[in-house]
Amino acid sequence: MSADASNRDLNEISTFWPDVHGSHEPESPAGRREAQERLLKRYQGAIKRYMTAAVRDPEQADELFQKFAVRFVQGDFHRADPMRGRFRDYLKSALFHLVDDHRRAARRFPGSLPPNAPEPCVDAPPSAEDDARFLACWRADLLARAWAALDEHERRTARPLSSILRYFTQHPEVRSAQVAAMYSARFGTEISDGWVRRILHQARRLLQDAVMHEVGRTLDAPTLANIEEELIDLGLHSYFAGALSRRRGEES
Repeated sequence: MSADASNRDLNEISTFWPDVHGSHEPESPAGRREAQERLLKRYQGAIKRYMTAAVRDPEQADELFQKFAVRFVQGDFHRADPMRGRFRDYLKSALFHLVDDHRRAARRFPGSLPPNAPEPCVDAPPSAEDDARFLACWRADLLARAWAALDEHERRTARPLSSILRYFTQHPEVRSAQVAAMYSARFGTEISDGWVRRILHQARRLLQDAVMHEVGRTLDAPTLANIEEELIDLGLHSYFAGALSRRRGEES
């Protein structure tokens, strides 16, 4: 297999950087709004996850998301450029500042703090906890989008790849023969445990591909090397070592 053929899916990944740039295009108001809506819709899950985890109050998290949306529409991301760093890092910095503003405002009106309480540190750098929290939320949202892609594949093909993989994920102790018996009863026909194992193998492979596709969309250059580096940063590399090896084998 040629490198061009094996890399076709990577080369055809539609990254979101054109939307990042288009979201601040002054000469096309309609195009700017559409790009902003696509970006906010795509990443509102990760943003809201982080806001909720950071402030531990869903209502306040919703308010902060609205503030973020306003700042975004007003042009806070006009300096984002793939040559300067990953979009994830720009987003993380913006959210850290927004949450820090919220915390400092709360400390100015603490209510129950004693009069001799020390003045809080202003403009403190993000803590390791904040950084880990954001990364966990980004990772969870990325995986959720990959699962949604697998769900959509099942809906289109009527093959229970997502359902069976979810069942094994939620019940790691279950055996393929047990699942085969369950589906035999559901379909009214004999299902073999070999069929279940094949479906499970295909589902895992599709989910891995979906995750790598989602990771690639966040990169300016979605090459296999860059995707692997991002998987390492996200703490997901060990789960995709086999898939990465498979992709390398296809390139050779």
